[in-house]
Amino acid sequence: MIQNPRRSHTRPKRSQMDWIALALGGLIGSLFGCLVLLVALGLWVYRPQIGPRPQVGASTPGAPDPGQEAGASTPGAAEPSQTSVAIPLPCQEPSLTLGTNRFRIATLQRLPDGSLPLSAAQPQVAYWVEGTSPHYVFALAATPENLILLLSAQSGETLTLQWADCSQETFVVRSLQPGLADLSPFLGQPTSGVTLAINDNAGTWVVLDSGWPEAPQTAEDATSQPQGVQAEILILETITSADSATVVQHFSLHNLGSTAISLTIDDIALSLGDGQPWPLSDVQPPLPQTLEAGASLDFWLAFPVPPPGVVVVKILDFSLELYF
Repeated sequence: MIQNPRRSHTRPKRSQMDWIALALGGLIGSLFGCLVLLVALGLWVYRPQIGPRPQVGASTPGAPDPGQEAGASTPGAAEPSQTSVAIPLPCQEPSLTLGTNRFRIATLQRLPDGSLPLSAAQPQVAYWVEGTSPHYVFALAATPENLILLLSAQSGETLTLQWADCSQETFVVRSLQPGLADLSPFLGQPTSGVTLAINDNAGTWVVLDSGWPEAPQTAEDATSQPQGVQAEILILETITSADSATVVQHFSLHNLGSTAISLTIDDIALSLGDGQPWPLSDVQPPLPQTLEAGASLDFWLAFPVPPPGVVVVKILDFSLELYF
């Protein structure tokens, strides 16, 4: 029986240099693989974000821009040719003040039978009986505090009406009349004044009547000498516009005389210390205004910021100095 001969495989022997080269090749390959892995990891970590790149200085849509305040104009937008200054008018709510007690004024309509619907009257409201003028009639809620206020009022005490346009009328208490059956004698008086009334628990009216303050007598009055305007002007707060270009000066005018005063735009003039005229930009409330005897008026003058020094303000017969 014939058998296939068995092939003999003999591996060649490697030299020492071959083994060293093989080891170095494996080491270099491992190092290269680690380097590739590190580069790939770095590219993944620091990969660029998807989307357009924000430009320098651009703010996130919908987020507030810390470099721009509310109300500031957008760069490149057209600037107004003239600065507009908002002159504050704080007297939007008319009020009545007796002593230290202040009441908000509301209008009250009489019922068809002439009575006053006061069942839901509020304690801090003075209800002006509609149609009563120039002698104003006000009804107060029948609270113990309001009743004590009227009963304790002294003759000569001041009663002030301040209207929504900031004008004021000042009266003085003249008489207290409790136990009146009705208010009809006071509802149609032709003379200026104020009547405060409360319907007490007995069904009668407690009435506090007031009128114009009397102007003080002087030596000139006794000799019938002609007089100038009898008034007092107070310099109140000064406001400067946000762009520092305009000044708004607050004044208060009080008529101390017994006749009305008319204030027109021609009664007001500004000048610098050297006599140079200075422009007037605006007046609020608008002129002309008429102040009855005892009345007061708060008003504001707006004008460009002057150079350092003095501004002379002429109002009626008065000259006032403002320093800047």
